[in-house]
Amino acid sequence: MLYAHTKEDAPITEWQSLEDHLTAVSELAGAFAEPFGGTEWASLLGKVHDLGKASDAFQKRLAGGKELVDHSTFGAQFLCERYKQIGELLSYLVCGHHGGLPNGKNGQVRSSLDERLNKTIDSINLNSIDIDLPSYQDLFANAPSLLHDAQSKEQFAFSTTFMMRMLYSSLVDADFLDTERFVDSQKAALRHKRGMTLKQMKETLSHHMDRLSKGEKTPVNIARADIHDACVAAAQGGRGIYTLTVPTGGGKTLSSLAFALEHAIKNGQQRVIYAIPFTSIIEQTSMTFKSLFGADSVLEHHSAYAFHESGDGDSERFIRERLAMENWDAPLIVTTNVQLFESLYADNPSRCRKNHNLANSVIIFDEAQSIPDGVLTPCLAALEELSAHYGTTVVLCTATQPALEAVWPFQIEPTEIVASDRRHADVFDSRVQIQSVGELSEEALVSRLREHSQVLCVVSTRRAAGEIYDLLAMDDEIKGLFHLSALMVPAHRSELLTRIKERLSNGLPCTVISTQLIEAGVDIDFPVVYREIAGIDSIKQAAGRCNREGRSDIGQVYVFDCPETRIRKYWLGRMRALGEETIASLSNPFGDEGVGYFFRARYQVQETDEYNIMKEFANPDAIDARNLPFETCGHEFRMIADEGTNIFIPWSAEGMDLLTSLRNDSLTIEAMRMLQRYSVNVAPWQRRKLEEQSAIAQEGSLGIWVLEPREGLVEGYSESKGLLLEDEEGACTI
Repeated sequence: MLYAHTKEDAPITEWQSLEDHLTAVSELAGAFAEPFGGTEWASLLGKVHDLGKASDAFQKRLAGGKELVDHSTFGAQFLCERYKQIGELLSYLVCGHHGGLPNGKNGQVRSSLDERLNKTIDSINLNSIDIDLPSYQDLFANAPSLLHDAQSKEQFAFSTTFMMRMLYSSLVDADFLDTERFVDSQKAALRHKRGMTLKQMKETLSHHMDRLSKGEKTPVNIARADIHDACVAAAQGGRGIYTLTVPTGGGKTLSSLAFALEHAIKNGQQRVIYAIPFTSIIEQTSMTFKSLFGADSVLEHHSAYAFHESGDGDSERFIRERLAMENWDAPLIVTTNVQLFESLYADNPSRCRKNHNLANSVIIFDEAQSIPDGVLTPCLAALEELSAHYGTTVVLCTATQPALEAVWPFQIEPTEIVASDRRHADVFDSRVQIQSVGELSEEALVSRLREHSQVLCVVSTRRAAGEIYDLLAMDDEIKGLFHLSALMVPAHRSELLTRIKERLSNGLPCTVISTQLIEAGVDIDFPVVYREIAGIDSIKQAAGRCNREGRSDIGQVYVFDCPETRIRKYWLGRMRALGEETIASLSNPFGDEGVGYFFRARYQVQETDEYNIMKEFANPDAIDARNLPFETCGHEFRMIADEGTNIFIPWSAEGMDLLTSLRNDSLTIEAMRMLQRYSVNVAPWQRRKLEEQSAIAQEGSLGIWVLEPREGLVEGYSESKGLLLEDEEGACTI
């Protein structure tokens, strides 16, 4: 008898046989790959991935031997010998099913595929393993149909390499799950306990929208209800790529979810994935969904910290949640663009195992214009591939729909969910008047802001926000003055926003100076907004914070240029220049025509594939030469080029309690999630500077960076400004 796994302190009679493991993984992987026609190939991968465990060396290791054994290479070599070029493609996946996908040549940390295939290993007598392997002819005949649909060699190459990633995901998830089922059956059983089904969510949301429709019949509420009805009607369409262009304040979050639930049920899709660009708004969306469907029904996956593995004191629900995060096996998932796209182009098995669950799903991208320009081409290519060959429906949702056709020549023509005549431009666009007031000095800007009882001023940098706030704070007559930036911990910002909304609703004086973080997902309503010149999309988003509920006849949005705060950063400066060009070139720069003009001009000057993903993976020669750089891509591809470091700041009594738990290594999963609400992200050089000043230290076994409190106070953190840092020029920034 040959074995695949043992149990600690269990007799050999309770070990898992190799044949049982190979059979189970083969069946699971084949089922995971069924939505894209990859069952035969995934099943083969499951049958051969652990053939190397049949070696005498590995069996001795299971019996207590100390020697490390490479059990992946044999299966890869076997595939190449038996299945020729198909086998070469599949050999990447078997080689990497534990250690990660390799490069074809010139490996970085791990050995390349070329080295593995030329490696001398012990031969194995396959007659000792009873598994049914297909012939080369049968495997070729049952190739996934997507390989026959390519219109060019480049498209064939990209489709092939993308399919390899999805097959890899199917294999490693099946391997993880079967191993978990054998080693810890109680833990595995928790995966099958869930909250609402998609149908139950649809019914719950429908009842909620019916209740809202009975509320106050304002023009804005009537328009939102009609947009929702249009989304539900459009959900009867087939799978594909959709755009949802809804004015800011038009209720797109619940309307897009209504479309997704109705559409998924109609088309037999298994889950809805709601992808959001910013962690600053993901919790707000998750709370909205959890309040409707219950916490058990919504998987929120975005934490900047690794989960504590002890599980001590965690409730069963949080253990299930952690398990589901590993492979997104849940009906409703709220995540970030970073999690989704970086997983698609990752190279390690734990990150990739969720990818196959993107197939046969509905994916909503909120604020679609926020996908970074530098990765736009590979992101759009992946979305079209998912839609064309994996049964996935993609929804690009925003108030400022980018001109994506200028970047990616879609073969699947996107379908707009809400026709232009049902977007109610007469209601939403007429709420505000946007006008450019030209150049204003800081003194002139501050003077104008003083004239308004309730006013929001949005600038493009933290430094500018701090300077304008300081000038206004010198005037004792200004009441209700607030500052917002991303260097305030989210819990602090949430408290300030609550106070701001209370003052606005009660008619009290309220002046807010903010960076552009307030432009995404923050439901706030000012009669007057000032916006520093920027991209047209940013200006339109800022305008969405003005007269949002239509309570005034018209709200005023003033676009200004301030020499003292003029943007120095290259990318923001370029967006500012393009915004100026659009305003100067068009009679209506803030309408749909202006948005289209801005994005087309932007994509002409911006690099949209800075990591050369398409050059490497849409390259027929790379496939033929067995030279695919999976490992390199996994290490280099980032949605945010410089992700920085999260600093935990124990602001408030709750923050101090979290610090105590962190130091005692007693954090539960819920507490780990709460750390995110008390953290800010800083650049690597800023983290080093804080470390040199002994302002921060790593705490707990997880090594989380903490802004150290002294004598019960958190120095270096301002109640009005947040974390105090220096910028690249040595000036204080906030």
